[in-house]
Amino acid sequence: MSSTNVSALSDHCDKQIAETQKLIADYPHERAALERVIKGWRATKRRHLALINNIQPKEPA
Repeated sequence: MSSTNVSALSDHCDKQIAETQKLIADYPHERAALERVIKGWRATKRRHLALINNIQPKEPA
């Protein structure tokens, strides 16, 4: 996967996290649920980046 796609994936997850954090300010009574959503986006980002890093071929020594 190209570095552009990795960057786009990371940017998308970061954007979703930021938007969800803004929602906490507007809907403080939903804080617990929105924090679980943020946790899920962070896990998705970690999982996809780990998968991408494991698939890429290693550099020759």
